[in-house]
Amino acid sequence: MSKLKIFTEFEDLVQSLADLIKSYLRYFRIAAYEQVLNAVSVVLSRFILLLTILVSSMFFSIALAMYIGRLLIYPELGFMIVGIIYFLAGMLFIKYRDEIIVNPIIKDLNKIADRIENEILNDDEE
Repeated sequence: MSKLKIFTEFEDLVQSLADLIKSYLRYFRIAAYEQVLNAVSVVLSRFILLLTILVSSMFFSIALAMYIGRLLIYPELGFMIVGIIYFLAGMLFIKYRDEIIVNPIIKDLNKIADRIENEILNDDEE
């Protein structure tokens, strides 16, 4: 009888362990899903913001070019001056792109990785 009891308890232990593993897998799947959704929402909101800025700057640029062209009497000069301004801005952007784009993205990814690591460590302590 004691062998049957030990075997039954061992089966219960294995079943409990399997349930625990399934629970951890479900938890990490949900946590990963949440992180992906957060990342997608950040990317989507930044894309919409960028699109809005681009469209509004396009209209502003056309208006500025027309205004400068009227001041100089030649509309083509207005568009050329605005084009030169954008060219110079693009060159500055290329020169400082690490400070403008790469470093903030790396900083954001490090924050996300640290938060995930802290969540995992806190879950292990419980």
